[in-house]
Amino acid sequence: MMNVMGNVYFELGLYSRAEPLFSQALNIRRRVLGDKHPDTLVSMSSLGRTLSVEGRHSEGEKLLRDALAYATACAWA
Repeated sequence: MMNVMGNVYFELGLYSRAEPLFSQALNIRRRVLGDKHPDTLVSMSSLGRTLSVEGRHSEGEKLLRDALAYATACAWA
C-alpha cells in the first residue's frame, strides 16, 4: 500500500511525500521478500526515480542500476 500511495504522490508532483513511502516499502519488501523479488524491484525503481527527480541523481541512479541488474540476472532464470 505504501508503494501505491507513493505513486499517487509522485504523479501529483509531491516527490518529498512520495520518497519516504517508497523508502519504507523498499525496506519492508527487502526484509520480507528479498532483494530479487519483482515487488522489491518495483519499490527500488520507484525510489530511484523519485530521488533522481529530486536532484539526487547518484543515489537514484544506483538504485535504478541495481534494480535493472537484479531483474536482468533473475529474468526467466
